[in-house]
Amino acid sequence: NSIVLQLDTFKSEVKEESYQLNISRNGIFIKANSLNGLFYGVQSLLQLIETPQNGKSYPFQIPFCEIIDSPTFSYRGMHLDTGRRFYSVDFIKKYLDIMAMHKLNTFHWHLTEDQGWRLEIKKYPKLTTIGAQRKQTSYDGKPSKGYYSQEDVKEILTYAKSRYITVIPEIEMPGHAVAALAAYPELSCTGGPFEVETNWGVFKDVFCAGNEDTFHFLEGVLDEVIDLFPSEYIHIGGDEVPKDRWKKCAKCQLRIQQENLKDEAELQSYFIQRIQKYLNKKGRKIIGWDEILEGGLAPNATVMSWRGEEGGIASAKLGHNVIMAPDTKLYFNYFQGDPNYEPHTIGKQLKLSTVYNYNPIPEALSKDEQKFIIGAQACLWTERIPTPKETEYMLLPRLSALSEVLWTNPNKKDLNNFMSRLQVQMKRYQKLNYNNANSVYDVFANNKLLANKSGYLVKLTTEMPNDSLHYTLDGSIPNQNSKKYNQPILIHSNTTLKAISYKNGKQHKRVFTKKYYIHKAFLKNVEVVNNYMKGYEAKHSGLTDGLTGSTSYGDGKWQGFLKDDFVGVLDLGKKTQITKVACNFLRFPELYLFAPKWVKLYISTDGMTYKEIDSQYFTTTTNPLAKEIVNYTYHGKSMYTRYLKIVAKNIGTNPSWHKTAGNQSRLFVDEVIVE
Repeated sequence: NSIVLQLDTFKSEVKEESYQLNISRNGIFIKANSLNGLFYGVQSLLQLIETPQNGKSYPFQIPFCEIIDSPTFSYRGMHLDTGRRFYSVDFIKKYLDIMAMHKLNTFHWHLTEDQGWRLEIKKYPKLTTIGAQRKQTSYDGKPSKGYYSQEDVKEILTYAKSRYITVIPEIEMPGHAVAALAAYPELSCTGGPFEVETNWGVFKDVFCAGNEDTFHFLEGVLDEVIDLFPSEYIHIGGDEVPKDRWKKCAKCQLRIQQENLKDEAELQSYFIQRIQKYLNKKGRKIIGWDEILEGGLAPNATVMSWRGEEGGIASAKLGHNVIMAPDTKLYFNYFQGDPNYEPHTIGKQLKLSTVYNYNPIPEALSKDEQKFIIGAQACLWTERIPTPKETEYMLLPRLSALSEVLWTNPNKKDLNNFMSRLQVQMKRYQKLNYNNANSVYDVFANNKLLANKSGYLVKLTTEMPNDSLHYTLDGSIPNQNSKKYNQPILIHSNTTLKAISYKNGKQHKRVFTKKYYIHKAFLKNVEVVNNYMKGYEAKHSGLTDGLTGSTSYGDGKWQGFLKDDFVGVLDLGKKTQITKVACNFLRFPELYLFAPKWVKLYISTDGMTYKEIDSQYFTTTTNPLAKEIVNYTYHGKSMYTRYLKIVAKNIGTNPSWHKTAGNQSRLFVDEVIVE
């Protein structure tokens, strides 16, 4: 009746974090050649003990077993942005507990931002007396403040160390610095004054690279960071640095001349390399986001690749260590399931299965180059995650998938097996009072265009293997008595599909809804006059594919225009009788998306001479938090035409009340429906 923890120093060939767990009639034995290996063995034992049995905690049985286990990657990280949202010391500890449960070993602590400086620096007290508080958050009218004292940091570091987690602080530079500039405006190019930012985005005011006081200030900050944090690495950011101020700054331009630099990109590299040399002298190394590649990579820098894998691949080929954190695979601030039910997020989707299937080793690298990929981490940016409860929701259960990406041998990964075990893991979350998402039970539709292009064959799926799916095609809410889904559904007319999933006899609360429009312009080509935005390219027949865009601007259905109007010409192929024309626009002022000033509809029989038949005007919202689809509809007397031209007038610039008043506005359009 004993649990034996044994340090075995004779097996030096075994990875430091490896362990062996043996459970037999003789007792429980955990063996490792390091204390952190023993710790991970205990985590596995806890999972065996805490596996819920029919909803009861006791009595429990532990199965006889032998586990020989070791991680694939040495760097297994999780990030938290406390610059934009301040979290209590207790919640940071809870976050570390969740990480430890999943055998992660590195906490990337994002401590400074435009919206808040969260770390006490005794040499520069105004960083927290001024930089740690803002008047409001995204127009909510509520003051926000908070920072971590150096005693708080020591307490958190001690807690992390007891869970074998290394804490890497991030001090952003040269961009994302408005909170620091609000405290010390003399470190900017313009002299200010500044206020701590109350909204989200990338801002033009950055640390002045031509001012020696900037570097003296940052060295003073880093001295205290080094004294506090024992980690080998210090993260210095380096991402999203607009060069506008540098281009107009006499000091920055003089620096470019004095250092024989080509341009502002090389000035950024100079900035990063200078900071790196300072940290190297102090016995530390830097990590930066992949933008630190711009203008030349600092020697010995470790790159954290977030804009896809390209930066990581380039860095590995140059012989630099790389931590993979591509946003499309590992940004946990993206929604997990049906966007109609998920919390308000940045607008992209990252399913749990996508995380699980990710391999941090790019195929583009040779075997020799692959050794520079030391691991990966997921990032949790908190602009639109206002509470700890929602933070847990975005974290779990995707953290389980990340854990297996970083720990399990890729050849042994099995999504179906993982999903089976995840059901037990989510019961464990509930027992521990963690707020995990259940998005794996959401229904999704895979729409395959019919060969004759008359409609769709719709396949319904869930990420979690389900007992059954039930659906309706008349817009009514389905239940267990509704038609059971057994094979793909044929849709060749206007249809509202609703579906629900059942697992272990329980109905998932979320009802999947999708409208299909098989209309007279279905798959007809729309010639667009103005250039659309890169990344928002629904393109030609994408505007008539019968599938409308959602309130998630990143769902791939919206065609976007920056400042320009939408002018689309639709050719119906022949003279056609019509009575109705409609299209949608996305209104989301926080991301500079506005409904048009007006929409005008024209018809033509020859494609040359057009007659205006309708115009509608829209009021520009004064609600900064609006997020909705605005519809234009013409419904009139029957007429014949071959060509339709729709002109939607972009408001051009953001209105006076907007945080970026005067900047170019965006117009997003989708699905031109003709009936």
